[in-house]
Amino acid sequence: MFGGVVPGPFNYHYTLDLEIGAPPANDVCALATNLVSSPVAGNLANATADGSSSCDASNKDVWFTFTAGADAGTLSLDTCGSLSPDTVISVFDACAGSALACNDDAPGMPCGGPAAALSLGLAALQNVKIRVSDKGNGGTFTLAWSFAVPPPANDECVGATAIGPGSTSVAADNRFATPTSAAAASACQANQSRDIWFAWTSQGAGSVTVDTCGVTQPTADSVITVYAGACGSTTEIACDDDACTTPGLGSTVTFEAACTTTYYVRLSMFGTNVGQVWTLNVAAPGFVDTDGDGTNDCFDGCPLDPLKVAAGICGCGVSDADTDGDGIVDCNDNCASIANSSQADCDLDGIGDACEIAAGAFDTNANGIPDECELGLVFNYCTAGTTSSGCNASIAAAGVPSAAASSGFTLTTSFVEGSKQGLTFYGLSGPSANPWGGGSTSFKCVNSPVQRMPAQNTGGTDGACDGTLFYDFLVHIVAHPAWLGAPLASGNVVGAQTWFRDPPAPQTTNLSDAVQWTMVP
Repeated sequence: MFGGVVPGPFNYHYTLDLEIGAPPANDVCALATNLVSSPVAGNLANATADGSSSCDASNKDVWFTFTAGADAGTLSLDTCGSLSPDTVISVFDACAGSALACNDDAPGMPCGGPAAALSLGLAALQNVKIRVSDKGNGGTFTLAWSFAVPPPANDECVGATAIGPGSTSVAADNRFATPTSAAAASACQANQSRDIWFAWTSQGAGSVTVDTCGVTQPTADSVITVYAGACGSTTEIACDDDACTTPGLGSTVTFEAACTTTYYVRLSMFGTNVGQVWTLNVAAPGFVDTDGDGTNDCFDGCPLDPLKVAAGICGCGVSDADTDGDGIVDCNDNCASIANSSQADCDLDGIGDACEIAAGAFDTNANGIPDECELGLVFNYCTAGTTSSGCNASIAAAGVPSAAASSGFTLTTSFVEGSKQGLTFYGLSGPSANPWGGGSTSFKCVNSPVQRMPAQNTGGTDGACDGTLFYDFLVHIVAHPAWLGAPLASGNVVGAQTWFRDPPAPQTTNLSDAVQWTMVP
């Protein structure tokens, strides 16, 4: 206020009141204007400086504040609607806090300078302070803003959210899903939008229900479609719009699921309705483990065998063990208790030669082949005793031991004590090696029971080793049908040995070595 006196014959007193424009209400950060709708008008003419940023050190400024909602998103700000003044936008995390972003002269999108424009991401419920400053003389401006929440990750089939397996409930938020969809229209409802996708994998085969039913669900209008196959080549198998009892616009679908198969569930809004936060419910066959081995029947190749989850070599219910470690599992091994990688089975009876020999089959020559399979094989074994004259009697076979023949297979014992009585005996019970008696060097090499052949005189000279005994074995077998084993058959294993008198010997007798053969047809 100013005072004074008016010149002239009269004295006048006056006062002059001047009023200067007050700063705007949001001149300081503490009084920042809350952004509610866009755009918002501002005036920097009477503003003061209450802050600074790297884009504008210190000029007139006004302040705004914004708080993100329950969802993170992107805040975009611009003064593109203002050609003057020359504005700068700066964003801070708090009054007198740290700068988060600033811009002076927009780079061309959405406009260019002298207007300013910027975008930055905000977390859910994050609050920021926005400074709009002037690099000139101040003036009015328009601040446009938007806050956009990005579409959910499962906005399309390829980003489907995996849920389950088995029965489950999952939150399904399609509020920010894109209005349009790349998917074809569903059979039950062509008019739908804001779809989101889920991938559900069955645990067991059977009936599956997917719904948005329940008293806590939104009352909005949902659509559910279920697909088999893979994204980009799906086949619709079920669809529903409005089959729930509560709420009446909720949806429920039922379909038959195959074992361990992934299905795609598409939840959308009818028409262009605003998206909602749903609870998507799945009711399905759960984990079944019939044999109690901890593996779901769907993944268990042997659901009734607690020791196997795959058939393996031997099949379900049969172990793939290799007891004898010969590289052949027991179920395929013809002798599982004795290593026999060759699986030799000379008589083709399914029992390996190794096991047959272990069970008592003769293998006198120890070649791993049961003697009964070596048809026509003739060989000597055992050791002859030494006689009082120093003789070692030796038996030999000649010819073919044919079961069908009546002669032609002979037994000759040489180097026997001369001029003594003797005979040859045979048996069918395999070899033995039993001492002949105290002091004797002979061994009984043919297992009992035995059959004696007729006695003969060895001929030759007493005290010399020139005695001999001779038999055509087949002639005697044919002539004596009551003899041991007669008539003989192919495969019969026969052992023979010669006995003879030797009076000075400890047992007054001695024995030759032995011969064995296997009869042929």
